[in-house]
Amino acid sequence: MDLPSLYGPFETVEAYRTWVEGVQDREDTIAFAIADERTDLRLGVATYLRVDTPNGSIEVGHLS
Repeated sequence: MDLPSLYGPFETVEAYRTWVEGVQDREDTIAFAIADERTDLRLGVATYLRVDTPNGSIEVGHLS
């Protein structure tokens, strides 16, 4: 799936879900949900891109 370089705000939960599913399918990307365990409130997402294990590098991106 080709993802746009810019994302959000999302018009619907489905639009956001489609974006997340597209990101999680990439081999060089790891996405994490950010949530407050005390309130169970979903706060955002943190994504790490261009994971390059052999060279020990990673790019921080998609923080929202």
